[in-house]
Amino acid sequence: RVASLVALVAGLAFGLWVQAFDPLQDVQNVISDALFEQKTGSPNVVVVAIDEGALREHNRIQKWPRTLHAETIQQLSEAGATAIFYDLLFVEPSEKAAEDQALADAISDSGVVILPVAGEAGMADSDLGPVFDEITLPLPLLRPGAVLAHVNLPPDGDGRVRTVPAQISDTEGNTYPAVSVAAVYRQFGRDVPSPLPLEGDELDLFGRTAPLESGAEFRVNYVGPARPAGVGGSFLALPFEDVRTGNFDPSLVEGKIVIVGPLVTALDVQPAPLLGTAYGAEIHANAIDTLLRDRFIRTTGQLTTFATTILLVVLA
Repeated sequence: RVASLVALVAGLAFGLWVQAFDPLQDVQNVISDALFEQKTGSPNVVVVAIDEGALREHNRIQKWPRTLHAETIQQLSEAGATAIFYDLLFVEPSEKAAEDQALADAISDSGVVILPVAGEAGMADSDLGPVFDEITLPLPLLRPGAVLAHVNLPPDGDGRVRTVPAQISDTEGNTYPAVSVAAVYRQFGRDVPSPLPLEGDELDLFGRTAPLESGAEFRVNYVGPARPAGVGGSFLALPFEDVRTGNFDPSLVEGKIVIVGPLVTALDVQPAPLLGTAYGAEIHANAIDTLLRDRFIRTTGQLTTFATTILLVVLA
């Protein structure tokens, strides 16, 4: 009896320690990472890859005339894309005002463009998502015709990106949904609400209920990379130059979510499960796929871990 009491007290102490510090989270992450297998992603998600060929043609991406981006948006819009996420931050005016105006006109005429914002400094946690002192926005000229959505992909302790905040906000209460959330809304022809309809630990996506973890984050259920046709990717990647010049089959993007972003060495890369080193566009594609196909991951909470620990001690 004394031994049982000691074991119970030890179990309670261990359970409280687990609940306070969650040391098993790393183990859970390793196990869940090992369960990911490459699969075919949603055919309704396509990547337009800013690749080595585009860099050879136009040199450094930071110096590209913004008319190149305007032309790409026009091509995708005319082909019938339902959402176009342009994974580049246009923060500073270009040297030629006419180029910025051309991009603004293309965005406004399209009506389906999503532009990125990024929380930069002074992050504080909240139940409605991270709150930032500073959020980098695109040029004011480009904002009126676009949906603004955040591209923050906070890594876990080991550097891998496993979760995405459903939304972020600034200290004045302005909220910005995740790119993946905004893209799913646009795919179904719906306006993105501000703030998002977060209910406790769930996000209501008009019939889809996405489970959220602390900080209003959802887990990405990875299926694989973006690759050109015939190379074995989970998502189709079309070369940027082919799309810009209209040298592609419009049916490949008609009625689909299109992500335009770098898929080239050392540009916008982060470690991620299954993918190893992943491009931001690929992480966003996998996040969209998770929401679009209801492939949600639900993790065991600390309370469950605590209760399981105590039960095991009692049964022992």
